Amino acid sequence: MPFFSVAFMRSELILLSIFVMTSAVCSIIPVLFPTGKF
Repeated sequence: MPFFSVAFMRSELILLSIFVMTSAVCSIIPVLFPTGKF
């Protein structure tokens, strides 16, 4: 079913973009708040 593969690729792309944005935020937050670095 081509529709299923397209939906799977789209959801995978959304998860990848969420992961990239989360890692970017985790990289930016310690720069903005040096005292809150873990």
